[in-house]
Amino acid sequence: MAVKRGPYDSDLQRQRRSQILLNTRELLESEGIEGISMARIAKMSSVSTKTLYNIFVNREGLLLQAAANRLDELVGSASIQIATPGIPRLLAITELAMLPFRDNPEFMKTVVAIVVAANENTPGAGERVGRVQMLAYDALVVARENDELKSGVDLQELSLIIAANQWGVALMWQQNMISLEQLIRQSNLNHVITLIPFCTDGRKQWLEERMDTFQHAITPVSKQPIRLSS
Repeated sequence: MAVKRGPYDSDLQRQRRSQILLNTRELLESEGIEGISMARIAKMSSVSTKTLYNIFVNREGLLLQAAANRLDELVGSASIQIATPGIPRLLAITELAMLPFRDNPEFMKTVVAIVVAANENTPGAGERVGRVQMLAYDALVVARENDELKSGVDLQELSLIIAANQWGVALMWQQNMISLEQLIRQSNLNHVITLIPFCTDGRKQWLEERMDTFQHAITPVSKQPIRLSS
C-alpha cells in the first residue's frame, strides 16, 4: 500500500519552502510590510501563486511562518548556544527574540495583530504561540534537572504563564500602550518576576540581581553574542 505523502515533505520542496520564506524576509527588510503580496512572493520564488496558497493558505499564514523562521534562526544562533542551559538560556532567547521587533517593528506589529485576532482556522497562529511556550518548557526542563527549580513545580503551567506574559506585553506594544524600549525591558523583567517564586536559592538570588538591572536600566538589544553565565 502506497504511503500518502504530506504537503511539501521532499528535500526539494523543503528547500523551495525555505527559499520562499527567505525571499519574504528579504522583501520585508527592503520594502516593509506593504511590499508583501502573494503574487509578488510567488514570482520572486519561481512558483505559481496557487502553489504559494497551497503551502501557506494566505498572506497571514506566510507572514507568520516568516516570523517563526526568523525566531528559529535566532534560537539556533551562537549567542543562544553559549548561554548557560536552563533559565539563563531562556532569558537569552527572550532578549535575542526582541531583534525582529527592533529591526522591523511594522512587520512584528502585523504578526502580533494576526495572532491576537486568530481563531482555529488561522494558519500558523497556534504554532506561533505554541513555539514560545515550547521554548520556555524546554528551558524549564533543563532548569529542573539542574536543581534551579523547587520541587513540585508544574512546568507545563509555568511555561504557559511565561508565554502568556510574552504575548501580553507584545500586545500592549502593538496597541501603542508602551514603547519599543519598554517592550524590550519588560519582556525579560516579566519572566524574572514570574520565575523568582519557583526557583531555589542560588538561581533566585541570580534572578533578583537581574531584576535590579532591568528595573534601573533598559537592557539594550545587541547583535553581538550575549553571554548569560550562571
